[in-house]
Amino acid sequence: MLRYGTPAGPPVVRIWGVLALLLAHAAAVSASGQLPLLTDVPDSPSAGALEFDAAYGFDRVRRASDGDLGPGHRTRTEMTVPRVLLDYGITDRVQARIAGAGALTRGPGGATAAGFEDISAGIKYRFLDQSTDSDDEAGWNKADASASEEDEDRYAREGPVSASVFPQFSFPTGSRQEGIREGEYSLFVPVDVSREFGALTFVGEGAFLSRYHHRAGPNQFELGIAAFYDLTPKWELLGEQRVNLPSVGQGTAGWLFNLGVRYDLTDQFAVFGSAGRTFRASSRVEERTLMFLVGVEIAYGSEN
Repeated sequence: MLRYGTPAGPPVVRIWGVLALLLAHAAAVSASGQLPLLTDVPDSPSAGALEFDAAYGFDRVRRASDGDLGPGHRTRTEMTVPRVLLDYGITDRVQARIAGAGALTRGPGGATAAGFEDISAGIKYRFLDQSTDSDDEAGWNKADASASEEDEDRYAREGPVSASVFPQFSFPTGSRQEGIREGEYSLFVPVDVSREFGALTFVGEGAFLSRYHHRAGPNQFELGIAAFYDLTPKWELLGEQRVNLPSVGQGTAGWLFNLGVRYDLTDQFAVFGSAGRTFRASSRVEERTLMFLVGVEIAYGSEN
Protein backbone atom coordinates (compact mmCIF):
# COMPACT_ATOMS: atom_id res chain seq x y z
CA MET A 1 0.00 0.00 0.00
CA LEU A 2 1.06 3.62 -0.38
CA ARG A 3 2.86 4.96 2.65
CA TYR A 4 3.78 8.49 3.63
CA GLY A 5 6.55 9.52 5.96
CA THR A 6 5.90 11.89 8.84
CA PRO A 7 8.30 14.03 10.85
CA ALA A 8 7.46 11.99 13.96
CA GLY A 9 8.85 8.66 12.86
CA PRO A 10 8.49 5.78 10.41
CA PRO A 11 5.95 5.68 7.57
CA VAL A 12 2.38 5.57 8.78
CA VAL A 13 0.05 3.00 7.24
CA ARG A 14 -2.16 4.79 4.74
CA ILE A 15 -5.78 4.17 5.63
CA TRP A 16 -8.71 4.64 3.37
CA GLY A 17 -12.24 5.47 4.08
CA VAL A 18 -15.91 5.44 2.53
CA LEU A 19 -18.34 7.72 0.82
CA ALA A 20 -19.88 10.22 3.17
CA LEU A 21 -23.37 8.85 3.44
CA LEU A 22 -25.88 10.52 5.72
CA LEU A 23 -27.25 7.43 7.36
CA ALA A 24 -30.59 8.66 8.47
CA HIS A 25 -31.66 10.80 5.55
CA ALA A 26 -31.81 10.54 1.79
CA ALA A 27 -29.33 12.97 0.52
CA ALA A 28 -26.24 13.56 -1.42
CA VAL A 29 -23.04 13.39 0.56
CA SER A 30 -22.20 16.53 2.47
CA ALA A 31 -18.59 15.60 3.11
CA SER A 32 -16.45 12.71 1.97
CA GLY A 33 -14.15 10.43 3.87
CA GLN A 34 -11.28 8.61 2.21
CA LEU A 35 -12.56 6.07 -0.24
CA PRO A 36 -13.81 3.42 0.04
CA LEU A 37 -14.82 4.00 3.69
CA LEU A 38 -16.48 6.91 5.42
CA THR A 39 -14.19 7.04 8.46
CA ASP A 40 -11.24 9.30 7.77
CA VAL A 41 -7.74 9.06 9.29
CA PRO A 42 -5.17 11.51 10.69
CA ASP A 43 -2.64 10.61 7.98
CA SER A 44 -2.27 12.87 4.93
CA PRO A 45 -0.19 13.13 1.73
CA SER A 46 3.34 14.45 2.11
CA ALA A 47 4.09 18.05 1.16
CA GLY A 48 3.55 18.60 -2.56
CA ALA A 49 1.93 15.19 -3.13
CA LEU A 50 -1.36 14.93 -5.01
CA GLU A 51 -3.94 12.13 -4.86
CA PHE A 52 -6.82 11.67 -7.26
CA ASP A 53 -9.62 9.18 -6.50
CA ALA A 54 -12.44 8.28 -8.89
CA ALA A 55 -15.12 5.75 -7.98
CA TYR A 56 -18.46 4.36 -9.11
CA GLY A 57 -21.06 3.88 -6.40
CA PHE A 58 -24.41 2.09 -6.34
CA ASP A 59 -26.95 2.29 -3.50
CA ARG A 60 -30.36 0.67 -3.11
CA VAL A 61 -32.45 2.90 -0.86
CA ARG A 62 -35.60 2.04 1.08
CA ARG A 63 -37.42 5.33 1.38
CA ALA A 64 -38.95 6.64 4.58
CA SER A 65 -42.54 5.48 5.02
CA ASP A 66 -45.32 8.04 5.10
CA GLY A 67 -48.93 8.29 4.04
CA ASP A 68 -48.07 9.38 0.51
CA LEU A 69 -45.98 6.31 -0.34
CA GLY A 70 -47.66 3.09 -1.43
CA PRO A 71 -46.03 -0.35 -1.00
CA GLY A 72 -44.59 -0.27 -4.52
CA HIS A 73 -43.06 3.18 -4.20
CA ARG A 74 -40.68 2.79 -1.29
CA THR A 75 -37.38 1.94 -2.97
CA ARG A 76 -35.09 3.71 -5.40
CA THR A 77 -31.56 3.24 -6.72
CA GLU A 78 -28.79 5.83 -6.65
CA MET A 79 -25.53 5.89 -8.59
CA THR A 80 -22.50 8.16 -8.47
CA VAL A 81 -20.84 8.43 -11.88
CA PRO A 82 -18.19 9.09 -10.77
CA ARG A 83 -17.33 10.23 -7.24
CA VAL A 84 -14.14 12.33 -7.30
CA LEU A 85 -11.77 13.24 -4.45
CA LEU A 86 -8.73 15.43 -4.90
CA ASP A 87 -6.26 15.63 -1.99
CA TYR A 88 -3.17 17.83 -1.90
CA GLY A 89 -0.44 17.93 0.74
CA ILE A 90 0.17 21.60 1.54
CA THR A 91 2.70 20.52 4.18
CA ASP A 92 3.40 17.15 5.78
CA ARG A 93 0.66 17.95 8.31
CA VAL A 94 -1.82 20.05 6.37
CA GLN A 95 -4.00 18.61 3.59
CA ALA A 96 -6.51 20.31 1.29
CA ARG A 97 -9.42 18.40 -0.24
CA ILE A 98 -12.18 19.04 -2.75
CA ALA A 99 -14.84 16.42 -3.45
CA GLY A 100 -17.89 16.05 -5.64
CA ALA A 101 -19.85 13.60 -7.77
CA GLY A 102 -22.21 13.21 -10.66
CA ALA A 103 -25.42 11.53 -9.52
CA LEU A 104 -28.10 9.44 -11.17
CA THR A 105 -31.23 8.17 -9.43
CA ARG A 106 -34.00 5.84 -10.59
CA GLY A 107 -37.35 5.83 -8.82
CA PRO A 108 -39.75 2.91 -8.30
CA GLY A 109 -41.75 3.84 -11.39
CA GLY A 110 -38.68 3.86 -13.62
CA ALA A 111 -38.35 7.65 -13.79
CA THR A 112 -34.74 8.83 -13.72
CA ALA A 113 -33.07 12.07 -12.71
CA ALA A 114 -29.47 13.23 -13.00
CA GLY A 115 -27.41 16.06 -11.65
CA PHE A 116 -24.47 16.98 -9.45
CA GLU A 117 -24.14 16.40 -5.73
CA ASP A 118 -23.20 19.24 -3.41
CA ILE A 119 -19.49 20.06 -3.55
CA SER A 120 -17.37 19.89 -0.40
CA ALA A 121 -13.97 21.39 0.39
CA GLY A 122 -11.88 21.36 3.53
CA ILE A 123 -8.52 21.52 5.27
CA LYS A 124 -7.15 18.72 7.47
CA TYR A 125 -4.57 19.40 10.19
CA ARG A 126 -2.75 16.56 11.93
CA PHE A 127 -1.78 17.95 15.33
CA LEU A 128 -0.49 14.74 16.91
CA ASP A 129 1.76 11.91 15.66
CA GLN A 130 2.04 8.46 17.16
CA SER A 131 5.50 8.24 18.71
CA THR A 132 7.85 5.36 17.94
CA ASP A 133 9.02 2.77 20.43
CA SER A 134 12.50 2.63 18.96
CA ASP A 135 15.20 4.06 21.20
CA ASP A 136 17.38 4.63 18.16
CA GLU A 137 14.74 6.71 16.40
CA ALA A 138 13.79 8.47 19.62
CA GLY A 139 17.42 9.48 20.10
CA TRP A 140 17.68 11.78 17.11
CA ASN A 141 20.32 14.45 17.07
CA LYS A 142 18.10 17.27 18.30
CA ALA A 143 20.39 19.93 16.94
CA ASP A 144 19.59 18.68 13.42
CA ALA A 145 15.98 17.59 13.88
CA SER A 146 14.41 20.28 16.04
CA ALA A 147 15.22 23.19 13.74
CA SER A 148 13.66 21.59 10.65
CA GLU A 149 10.56 20.38 12.53
CA GLU A 150 9.95 23.70 14.23
CA ASP A 151 10.30 25.51 10.91
CA GLU A 152 7.61 23.23 9.48
CA ASP A 153 5.21 23.27 12.43
CA ARG A 154 6.10 24.59 15.86
CA TYR A 155 2.89 23.11 17.29
CA ALA A 156 3.62 19.50 16.25
CA ARG A 157 3.49 16.99 19.09
CA GLU A 158 4.06 13.26 19.61
CA GLY A 159 1.95 10.94 21.72
CA PRO A 160 0.47 7.44 21.98
CA VAL A 161 -1.83 8.08 18.98
CA SER A 162 -2.08 10.15 15.82
CA ALA A 163 -4.90 12.72 15.71
CA SER A 164 -6.32 15.28 13.30
CA VAL A 165 -9.21 17.68 12.78
CA PHE A 166 -10.77 18.11 9.32
CA PRO A 167 -13.45 20.85 8.91
CA GLN A 168 -15.25 20.59 5.56
CA PHE A 169 -17.78 22.97 4.02
CA SER A 170 -20.42 21.83 1.54
CA PHE A 171 -21.82 24.12 -1.15
CA PRO A 172 -25.05 23.46 -3.10
CA THR A 173 -24.94 22.93 -6.86
CA GLY A 174 -28.68 23.54 -7.10
CA SER A 175 -31.93 23.21 -5.20
CA ARG A 176 -32.69 20.08 -3.17
CA GLN A 177 -33.49 17.02 -5.28
CA GLU A 178 -34.25 13.60 -3.80
CA GLY A 179 -31.45 11.12 -4.44
CA ILE A 180 -29.22 13.80 -5.99
CA ARG A 181 -28.31 16.47 -3.44
CA GLU A 182 -29.33 18.24 -0.26
CA GLY A 183 -29.07 21.68 -1.86
CA GLU A 184 -27.80 23.34 1.31
CA TYR A 185 -24.74 24.82 2.94
CA SER A 186 -23.32 22.75 5.78
CA LEU A 187 -20.22 22.27 7.92
CA PHE A 188 -18.89 18.81 8.76
CA VAL A 189 -16.16 18.60 11.44
CA PRO A 190 -14.63 15.17 12.19
CA VAL A 191 -11.88 14.53 14.73
CA ASP A 192 -9.94 11.32 14.01
CA VAL A 193 -7.64 9.33 16.28
CA SER A 194 -5.61 6.30 15.14
CA ARG A 195 -3.28 3.78 16.74
CA GLU A 196 -1.06 1.26 14.94
CA PHE A 197 -0.30 -2.22 16.28
CA GLY A 198 2.05 -3.68 13.68
CA ALA A 199 0.00 -4.57 10.59
CA LEU A 200 -3.27 -3.63 12.32
CA THR A 201 -4.55 -0.08 12.68
CA PHE A 202 -7.58 1.11 14.64
CA VAL A 203 -9.29 4.45 14.01
CA GLY A 204 -11.94 6.23 16.01
CA GLU A 205 -13.89 9.23 14.78
CA GLY A 206 -16.29 11.70 16.33
CA ALA A 207 -17.96 14.24 14.03
CA PHE A 208 -20.59 16.97 14.03
CA LEU A 209 -22.66 18.05 11.03
CA SER A 210 -24.06 21.57 11.20
CA ARG A 211 -26.79 22.46 8.71
CA TYR A 212 -26.62 26.20 9.17
CA HIS A 213 -28.51 27.26 6.01
CA HIS A 214 -31.88 26.05 4.63
CA ARG A 215 -31.74 23.08 7.08
CA ALA A 216 -32.87 20.14 4.96
CA GLY A 217 -32.60 18.09 8.16
CA PRO A 218 -31.47 18.37 11.79
CA ASN A 219 -27.88 18.77 12.89
CA GLN A 220 -26.30 15.46 13.80
CA PHE A 221 -23.49 13.71 15.61
CA GLU A 222 -21.61 10.78 14.07
CA LEU A 223 -19.43 8.20 15.80
CA GLY A 224 -17.31 5.70 13.89
CA ILE A 225 -14.74 2.99 14.47
CA ALA A 226 -12.67 1.34 11.75
CA ALA A 227 -9.95 -1.30 11.46
CA PHE A 228 -7.38 -1.78 8.70
CA TYR A 229 -5.16 -4.82 8.28
CA ASP A 230 -2.16 -5.19 5.94
CA LEU A 231 -2.70 -8.72 4.70
CA THR A 232 0.35 -8.43 2.41
CA PRO A 233 2.49 -5.47 1.29
CA LYS A 234 -0.09 -4.89 -1.49
CA TRP A 235 -3.41 -6.15 -0.06
CA GLU A 236 -5.27 -4.31 2.68
CA LEU A 237 -8.50 -5.40 4.37
CA LEU A 238 -10.73 -2.79 6.01
CA GLY A 239 -14.05 -2.42 7.76
CA GLU A 240 -16.04 0.05 9.80
CA GLN A 241 -19.16 0.67 11.83
CA ARG A 242 -20.78 4.07 12.30
CA VAL A 243 -23.77 5.42 14.12
CA ASN A 244 -25.62 8.59 13.18
CA LEU A 245 -27.43 10.52 15.95
CA PRO A 246 -29.59 13.49 14.87
CA SER A 247 -29.74 16.28 17.44
CA VAL A 248 -33.56 16.23 17.47
CA GLY A 249 -36.21 13.57 16.93
CA GLN A 250 -36.60 10.12 18.40
CA GLY A 251 -36.14 6.91 16.42
CA THR A 252 -34.19 8.64 13.66
CA ALA A 253 -30.75 7.19 14.36
CA GLY A 254 -28.95 5.07 11.77
CA TRP A 255 -26.19 2.46 11.86
CA LEU A 256 -23.75 1.70 9.03
CA PHE A 257 -21.69 -1.44 8.47
CA ASN A 258 -19.11 -1.61 5.69
CA LEU A 259 -16.34 -3.96 4.52
CA GLY A 260 -13.71 -3.25 1.88
CA VAL A 261 -10.43 -4.18 0.25
CA ARG A 262 -7.60 -2.27 -1.40
CA TYR A 263 -4.87 -3.49 -3.75
CA ASP A 264 -1.80 -1.45 -4.73
CA LEU A 265 -0.73 -2.31 -8.26
CA THR A 266 2.19 0.14 -8.05
CA ASP A 267 3.35 2.87 -5.67
CA GLN A 268 1.27 5.36 -7.68
CA PHE A 269 -1.81 3.33 -8.67
CA ALA A 270 -4.31 1.38 -6.56
CA VAL A 271 -7.78 -0.14 -6.89
CA PHE A 272 -10.34 -0.47 -4.11
CA GLY A 273 -13.86 -1.62 -3.41
CA SER A 274 -16.37 -1.91 -0.59
CA ALA A 275 -19.85 -3.22 0.17
CA GLY A 276 -22.14 -2.53 3.10
CA ARG A 277 -25.52 -1.33 4.24
CA THR A 278 -27.26 0.82 6.83
CA PHE A 279 -29.90 -0.08 9.42
CA ARG A 280 -32.55 2.36 10.58
CA ALA A 281 -34.12 2.71 13.99
CA SER A 282 -37.59 3.26 12.51
CA SER A 283 -39.36 3.48 9.15
CA ARG A 284 -39.47 7.27 9.50
CA VAL A 285 -35.98 7.51 8.00
CA GLU A 286 -34.43 6.01 4.90
CA GLU A 287 -32.36 2.83 4.88
CA ARG A 288 -29.68 1.83 2.38
CA THR A 289 -30.12 -1.90 1.98
CA LEU A 290 -27.09 -2.16 -0.31
CA MET A 291 -24.08 0.10 -0.79
CA PHE A 292 -21.44 -0.82 -3.35
CA LEU A 293 -18.36 1.12 -4.40
CA VAL A 294 -15.42 0.41 -6.71
CA GLY A 295 -12.72 2.81 -7.81
CA VAL A 296 -9.10 3.72 -8.45
CA GLU A 297 -6.53 6.05 -6.94
CA ILE A 298 -3.65 7.78 -8.70
CA ALA A 299 -0.91 9.43 -6.62
CA TYR A 300 1.61 12.00 -7.78
CA GLY A 301 4.57 13.38 -5.89
CA SER A 302 7.50 11.89 -4.03
CA GLU A 303 7.36 10.37 -0.58
CA ASN A 304 9.26 11.84 2.33
